[in-house]
Amino acid sequence: MLALQFIPTSLAIWKAAISLEQDPIDAILLLSRAIEIITTEPSLYLALAKLESHANAKKILNKAINACPTSYEIWIAAGRLEEEFGKSGDGDPSHIPKVDGIIALGISNLRKNGGGLDRERWLEVAGECENAQSIATAGAIVRAAVAMDIEEGDRKQTWREDAERALANNHIHTARAIYAYALKIMPSKKSLWRLAAQLEKNHATSEAYQNILATAVKFCPQAEVLWLMAAKEKWNNGDVPGARDVLQEAFRANPNSESIWLAAVKLESENGETARARILLANARQQAGTAKVTHIKYQSA
Repeated sequence: MLALQFIPTSLAIWKAAISLEQDPIDAILLLSRAIEIITTEPSLYLALAKLESHANAKKILNKAINACPTSYEIWIAAGRLEEEFGKSGDGDPSHIPKVDGIIALGISNLRKNGGGLDRERWLEVAGECENAQSIATAGAIVRAAVAMDIEEGDRKQTWREDAERALANNHIHTARAIYAYALKIMPSKKSLWRLAAQLEKNHATSEAYQNILATAVKFCPQAEVLWLMAAKEKWNNGDVPGARDVLQEAFRANPNSESIWLAAVKLESENGETARARILLANARQQAGTAKVTHIKYQSA
């Protein structure tokens, strides 16, 4: 404290003095004094906000935004603060609208003030937020930044690479948000649906996997592989009637599909429904009429 009397603008001395405080109230008082003297140091505002209540922390971060217009860390802290507050309410804790608004405004303001990050760095920051369990903030960053500075023709490949990079770093939620954004823009791309579904299969629940496949076939009804993935998952979970229902819907969208007919025949034959299998084979001969279908028909006769 004596050193601060002689060198009041020394950030290093302020940080050393603050680190010695054991009482949070004393630390708050010291940090409050520090930001009055060193007005443009983001780390001081961030440290003070962490010690304050939600309401006071918002005021501190708003002050910091004005004092440090090129600091992305302050906007991230504001998003995470709102996320923590929002988690106490109902609804999806991974998507809190206020967090999206804060992050979108922050990225916009930072670009205007010359403090914005490039797209790749923003996605890295999203991963860092995920590591800190700030899933809503990570998703908000993705939605605000993932489309920045990309030519329309490069979007699909770029977003695939972004998601793969996130998965390689075990940033599952960030990758999920990337796929979700990509599919919102390009809902007819069956390859993206397959990748997004595979993520759920590998990292989430069977229910989540089935849900995304159910959505996928609505947007890509002619994508036979998506129907087959959906039917197989139900079958693997012991839901043979559910698998049968999926394949019936697949028939309506793809009446001449050899692969769907064969999947239906396999489902019935391997579950002891010989009569159903024979009927399906007869129908398959009329609808598909491929050599493979015809061959299987005669084998089973």
